[in-house]
Amino acid sequence: MLKTMVKRCLVCGAEFETTQRHAKYCLEHRRLSRSVRERQMQGQGMAPTICAQCGKPFYGHGNARFCSDICRRRNAAAKDDVGTIASMRRKQVGLSVRACHDCGRPTTDYRCPACRAAVRQRHGVADDAACGEEWVYA
Repeated sequence: MLKTMVKRCLVCGAEFETTQRHAKYCLEHRRLSRSVRERQMQGQGMAPTICAQCGKPFYGHGNARFCSDICRRRNAAAKDDVGTIASMRRKQVGLSVRACHDCGRPTTDYRCPACRAAVRQRHGVADDAACGEEWVYA
């Protein structure tokens, strides 16, 4: 058996019964879109939050920092682009750049071309260019 609770609507203040403990709106306001609810909350004197990325005011949860997912992603991307070699390489090539396993230089493979050639020579394996054939992975 579900427990029925009495809650107060955040928009109009009317009391309503619900079985959902996270319910915030009465039946009338639950059906409205988010933008309509926000306009009605403005009339109730609720203070908006300022988006940390674009600076637009918005109505969100108490700890919300961004007005949308797009602003959140833009903020994260701005933090990522700090001028590192990897971030500059990603911008130029559009590939995922990682550090070489052996020497730590930026590369798109497990090893940079110089370390890869050294390992192949150490193990007596011919270089790909010397084979004359392309490797086919099945």
